[in-house]
Amino acid sequence: MKKFFRTAAPFIVPLGLLITAFFCLSRLEALSPGLKWLVGRLPYILFTAAAILSWRFNRSRAFFIVLVLAAGELFISAAPVLLHGNKSAIPLITTAAAMLVPINLLVFSLLKERGVFTVWGLMNAAFIVLQTGLVYYLLKSGSKVLTTINQWNMIPWDIKIPGQLPQLSVLIYIAVLAAMLIRFIATRSYPDAAAPGVLSAVFLAVSLNRDSLAIPVFFSAAGVIMIVSVIQDSYSMAFLDELTGLPSRRSLKYELMKLSGKYTIAMLDIDFFKKFNDTYGHDVGDQVLKMVAGCIKDVSGSGKPFRYGGEEFTVVFPNRTLKEAIPFLEELRETVSKKGFVQRSADRPKNNPKNGRGKSGTGKQLFVTISIGAAEKNDRNRLLDEVIIAADKALYRAKKKGRNCVSR
Repeated sequence: MKKFFRTAAPFIVPLGLLITAFFCLSRLEALSPGLKWLVGRLPYILFTAAAILSWRFNRSRAFFIVLVLAAGELFISAAPVLLHGNKSAIPLITTAAAMLVPINLLVFSLLKERGVFTVWGLMNAAFIVLQTGLVYYLLKSGSKVLTTINQWNMIPWDIKIPGQLPQLSVLIYIAVLAAMLIRFIATRSYPDAAAPGVLSAVFLAVSLNRDSLAIPVFFSAAGVIMIVSVIQDSYSMAFLDELTGLPSRRSLKYELMKLSGKYTIAMLDIDFFKKFNDTYGHDVGDQVLKMVAGCIKDVSGSGKPFRYGGEEFTVVFPNRTLKEAIPFLEELRETVSKKGFVQRSADRPKNNPKNGRGKSGTGKQLFVTISIGAAEKNDRNRLLDEVIIAADKALYRAKKKGRNCVSR
């Protein structure tokens, strides 16, 4: 259950914003004309803020996703005016947005960070502008391309689609959503968790376009999702360890500042890690760090894990005495000692031969252990620094005892 909530946590904000936007939509009709005008301009304010944040924190993927959203919203709003109020073009405009915006969202969410005001960035911006210009040309010239797509029935069943969207756009939405969810499972990053929320906001906007405020409301929700995503991603880089995913030493510093009353601090160290690195290489050493961090992440007893540096970790137990924390540390030590992993043999072929011949390449199962030193705030160790020093000394004693043990 703990792992489920940890996986679902990045989706809470996007889902909450979409639900809020949906319930607010029906209540906005009672607003005065002035406030409705402000709601109509709100997406551009949010897109501007999101673009500035993305540029400032060097998040080029987020910047161009915001640019796609801004171009999509502006095109839906402005195209009917540019086409001299041609109402027959409105379904075609919606069709184009419902197909192109999701595809662009997927493309830019998959790109690497390569800067905004660079040759690569200018090419991306030109790509977005060219698409907008092409769709406008098709509408202005009276081309039947969008009309054909709008009437193209790809599914044999008679399915009523909200907003009279073409079946192709719905299939694109489903395919893009699936791709985004698969990417999130692979990366578990905040930007990749925000992408399905942004996509869903666009789909809701074009599906409910009969409501005059649906477009600005849901595009505004997409803008807020992007702002939150950039902030969360920047926080993650500043306060989370990139290799293990655990809170970093900087996070530990702020956590320690909040401690009061009784608490226990444990220092953990991987036994013989330098020798392990020298024997099997740094790549395997990184795998070991990730494996141990995965065990520490699930520590019981309300312990808060951190990567202290190198092969050393810290677990803080707020409001727990040393006697109360020791059983959880012993459980953690035992979990790590039994959590082996298989190292592939160096001579294992990358691709198994079709004829089944060749070396078996069976991997070697490796195990590591940890030593733990723990101390609590008491009459002898009143100050935080004294508790940390006592925990360090306890860790040293655990190593002198033969390692793979908990010392207090």
